[in-house]
Amino acid sequence: MWPFPRKTPRELDPELLARLRPFVAPPGVLPRGIAKDAPEIFPGVVVAVAVHDETRVDFVLRPSAGQRQTAVENLRRLPLPPVQTFRTEDFEVSLFEAQDDFVAARVTFLDQLAEAAAPGRPRRDGVLVAIPRRRTVLLHVLGRGDPDRARDALVLAAGNLFNETPHSKLSPRVYYVEPDGRAQVVA
Repeated sequence: MWPFPRKTPRELDPELLARLRPFVAPPGVLPRGIAKDAPEIFPGVVVAVAVHDETRVDFVLRPSAGQRQTAVENLRRLPLPPVQTFRTEDFEVSLFEAQDDFVAARVTFLDQLAEAAAPGRPRRDGVLVAIPRRRTVLLHVLGRGDPDRARDALVLAAGNLFNETPHSKLSPRVYYVEPDGRAQVVA
């Protein structure tokens, strides 16, 4: 754990700042003390701040608001993972997946993921999202197709991915995220 100094991002080492990333996880899997001040992004899932190294991830103890913002901005600057969209007559589900421990953390800028999954489609009805493991995001932008069938497909996929992953499990749940960012568990 990094007992980060309480300084503004400009006062810290630029190299260290460039390695900050948001890290989403259930509070119980994070090192002791990390989840205490971490904001909840989905029910039962918080956003911690991590320092990314090539071989490991360390967590920042009590990061400032500026450090949290820098972490999200750093991740946003990186290319999005490839998106695969699976379509049926009734719905479509998009899968973002890569060998990157911060794929799921991209839900911190969900609008950008939704735009990549469904370019030009408004998010006025919200999205269904699942983060079964750190390297995967499943997404359905509401407003087209049958939301119940899309939810059922997300439940099945998220459950399977969660259960087959021994080390990087996050959540088998499916969340509905309203356009204003409020989230609730729907399955």
